Amino acid sequence: MPARKEFLTTGEAADLLHLSPSTVIRRFEKGDLTGRRHPVTGKRLISKQSLLKFMEAHHIPTERLLVSKRRILVATTDESHEEMIKSVLAPDTEIEVRPVHSGAAVCGVAFQWRPDLIVIDANLPDMDGRDVIRCLRNLPPLKQTKVVLSSDPDLDVTKTEIAELSLSDHWIAPWDPGTLSAKLHHLLGIGPAAEPSPAFFQHKRKHPRVPANWPAALKLSVKGQAKPAAAGAATVRNLSRGGAFLSDIRLSRGSLPAQPFTLEFKVRKGAASGLAATCRPVRIETDEKLGMAVEFLHLPSRGEERLAWALGA
Repeated sequence: MPARKEFLTTGEAADLLHLSPSTVIRRFEKGDLTGRRHPVTGKRLISKQSLLKFMEAHHIPTERLLVSKRRILVATTDESHEEMIKSVLAPDTEIEVRPVHSGAAVCGVAFQWRPDLIVIDANLPDMDGRDVIRCLRNLPPLKQTKVVLSSDPDLDVTKTEIAELSLSDHWIAPWDPGTLSAKLHHLLGIGPAAEPSPAFFQHKRKHPRVPANWPAALKLSVKGQAKPAAAGAATVRNLSRGGAFLSDIRLSRGSLPAQPFTLEFKVRKGAASGLAATCRPVRIETDEKLGMAVEFLHLPSRGEERLAWALGA
């Protein structure tokens, strides 16, 4: 069974403690609550062990913190979607799935039940799923809850709406049962990272990709600064003529710059060994590890050759 989430955001901790996020932050700064900083945003993450000690010391009920099951609320009238989620999660007894069949029921059930993830069909019988999500975002305890919107291919969900609704993903029906379990576990924070649905970033995909598993060296630079801002290593997970996806990014010195930056990577082993490229980040993903989708800005002549060979291998 995958390792369970060991750190909570200040919002999640505030919900458990019935305190405001600002109070949780002050407690963190005083050392009453401990944890670590997010590797990219620098936001505070509270360790579950520290939170448990704090709750016990202040006689706050710990039932919700200690509950072993993760909760998924599924709002749909499509029985096949409901059954597919239950089926792929059946081997995991530590995940509980609760279905509702109307938009009106979602906010009430979510407020009382506090799910870790909500999957909402855009075409509910009484409300547009996007309006349901807007309702959820107006409830302070649910502002940060992860939400996935599922829709038919003919529904146009824009990039602006994805950002406005703070969607964790956008799934296009029919779902792929082969990847559904990995996506759900990743969204719950209890499994290995699963790449978001192609529909979520299809507006950025111009080139077909090939899978990879190649170690690479990294160097990050900020315009106008003579010295590299950071250096480290990563794994190239996929590659195309336009860019690549780097996972398991480990910075041996420095940190991700706050200013816009470029990145140079060089593949050390594998079919593309020797491939070097200058890139810009187009997407940064963080869970327990750091991942980054990059777009190529410059390839030296030998890099063009190595890239063509790797894509044709």
